[in-house]
Amino acid sequence: MTGQNEAGVRCFATRIFYKKGEDIIIPLGLTITEAAGHLKVSRKTLSALLNCKTSLTPEMAVRIAKATGTTPESWLYMQAKSDIWNAEQKAEEIEAFREIIAV
Repeated sequence: MTGQNEAGVRCFATRIFYKKGEDIIIPLGLTITEAAGHLKVSRKTLSALLNCKTSLTPEMAVRIAKATGTTPESWLYMQAKSDIWNAEQKAEEIEAFREIIAV
């Protein structure tokens, strides 16, 4: 399960890091500011990711992977899955365009 921003864009980071049940920051007793400090990024940068305002970058994936003992690839895979889901939500627009070309 993932979160969504105001525009309805789905993102995985909110659910993984900051929502009840399946998060990393809260069980560790960290605030966003403290977690950002451990990741060596600004609070604003981490907050934007957690609030679905920005996508995960390869650099941030490396930082999170080092901090959590995971791999950057696993984080980027989750971002890619989320990006694909968001793109598929526009499939009707794409289908309509394809119908115009076929005419």
